[in-house]
Formats: sequence, C-alpha cells, structure tokens
Amino acid sequence: MRFVALALILLSFPIFVALLNQHRRHRNTALLAIGALTFAMGTLQVDAAIITGRAWPGTVRGILVSPIDTLCWALIATRAASANRVPFIGLIVLYMVPATVSIAVSSVPTASAFVPLQVLRMLLMFIAVVGELRRPGALRSLFMGLSIGLIVQAGYVIQQKLSGMVQAHGTASHQNMLGLMVH
Repeated sequence: MRFVALALILLSFPIFVALLNQHRRHRNTALLAIGALTFAMGTLQVDAAIITGRAWPGTVRGILVSPIDTLCWALIATRAASANRVPFIGLIVLYMVPATVSIAVSSVPTASAFVPLQVLRMLLMFIAVVGELRRPGALRSLFMGLSIGLIVQAGYVIQQKLSGMVQAHGTASHQNMLGLMVH
C-alpha cells in the first residue's frame, strides 16, 4: 500500500508543474497548501515512506516523501533560475555536517541517516518558499495556509481539552512537537 501512495505522490509532480505553468495565481495556492500541510501531522499526515523505521522512537521515522515535497519541486522547476538564489544555504549545510558525521559512530546508522535526509527536505522547502516570497501576495498566501493548519490543530486541541486531557497534543505525537511547530 505504501508503494501505491508513493507512486501517487510522485505522479502529482507533473500535475503540479502543469498547474503552476498554466496560471500565476496557482503559485499562491501552492504556497497556501504548503503552509496548511506543514501542520498535517500524526493522523492527518499525508506521506509515503521510501524506507521506514516504524520501531525507531525518534521524530524522523524514515525517508519520507509528501505532497509538500512535490509542490516544492514544482515551484522550483517552474520559476526562473535567478529566483532560486536564497540566503543561508551555507548555514543549513553546516548544520547538517554534525548530523551526517554522527552516522559513522551511531549504533543504528540507518536511523541516524534519517536526520540529514530530513534536513535536505527542509532545505528544499526553504528554497521553494523563499524564492516565491519575492512576489506580492505570496507571503499572505503562505500565512493563510499556516493559519488554516493552526486552526485545524486548535480544533483538535480544544476537543482533547474538553475530553479531559491535561496536556493536549493535537494530531502530533507529543505536545512538545506541536509546541515546537507553533513556535
């Protein structure tokens, strides 16, 4: 089943490219979707694992591909190369160096490799979003998407609090994860 989901997510890339090439307004819709899907975690999470480590207790549980990834690739692929220059790439790569070196000394190297790959996904999203924010209206669309994601999470938290849960976590695996995402 995961390979079907993986195929559907990967096949969404040419569809996103076609939509983004069709109209400029779809770029704002893509940013809205990226913002909203950022908070789609836990039971709301839409992704497929290339390699999964379900038994791994860490926060990164495999090599995942999600619709956010294909949207980001489509945004990058459909804009001019001059708009892809973004700041701080060197710092993000520098951040990835210790995580990559730790793979060699880890007792579970496969699980340790998940973190640098997750940082690469973060870098992809960073490049896609920052390159779009030069356009008027793009920031508004991104914030609208983030707001939608937060409203959905707030609905889950309110329902959990009304059910008597002391430390509500929304759809995240732990309340600290949701807190970090909101921060």
